[in-house]
Amino acid sequence: MQITPERSRHIFGNPSRPKVIKEKQFDGFDKELKQIAKTHWKDVTEEDLWYYLHDLAYVDLQPELFNYLFPICLNFWYNSLMRNDSADRGDTEFHYSLYRGKILETMVTDKQKKEIYDYFYDGFLERIEKERGFEYIGTNTPAYSWMYRFNSLGYIAPIIEKIWLSWWEINTPGKAVSAIMYASGLIYVKGENPIFEQLTPRKGGGGPYLTESDADIYDTGWLQENINFLNQMLSVKYIQEKVQLAANQLSNEPEAVMAQKVANDALIQSDIIQIRIEDLINNLSRPNREDTWDD
Repeated sequence: MQITPERSRHIFGNPSRPKVIKEKQFDGFDKELKQIAKTHWKDVTEEDLWYYLHDLAYVDLQPELFNYLFPICLNFWYNSLMRNDSADRGDTEFHYSLYRGKILETMVTDKQKKEIYDYFYDGFLERIEKERGFEYIGTNTPAYSWMYRFNSLGYIAPIIEKIWLSWWEINTPGKAVSAIMYASGLIYVKGENPIFEQLTPRKGGGGPYLTESDADIYDTGWLQENINFLNQMLSVKYIQEKVQLAANQLSNEPEAVMAQKVANDALIQSDIIQIRIEDLINNLSRPNREDTWDD
């Protein structure tokens, strides 16, 4: 289903602006919070969300205010992904706020939670569909953003299986290109990846960084159901077959030559793929601060 600015509001019954604000803003900016609550939802800026993302993480939330402002936070999540940005504002970060505040466990109904998960799913797949050209521009490489966002979702939502199974159907050019870019991190060791050039002091780049995220979550690993799925799904044979499927999907596209090269290389890199899969699962399973993944 398409992501529109109104979709997030539909999840919460198209809420009106709350008339009375009882919530105390985490940093003491009560006046600013009240002003945001009076603002039409289309006019609330991403900079304004700094105040509320802190509240999501640290304070007792007023339900009426949550229903009004959280859809705007969801739109911020989507818009930041589509422009290849992280979901943070200043020293606040969307995924951390959901995790720290236990938002999806305490502030939404089961129906709303499912619709939020569907929102994440549809938004991520929409971004994947736009990936073309094996574009690499150092630190600003667009693919880093969706790779990091994929891992951020692994911390907060048990939807990796649903995302992965749709993505790795590899039935569109965008899915094919993004699957090859992801798989290249399992096929090649540092410095040998033909898509992601080696990290340099001036241009940055490198990778791909398959265990990095854009979430400020450092004290836990992925949700166990997400780890279990990826552990069951990934194998040397699976990667080799899926990369060839992606190359076939791109056989008449501008990416055809590079895609087939990666598919051919995968067939002679079985030992590397096995080691990299094991490292990937181990690193996603533990707190991010303990990450020793060698990109």
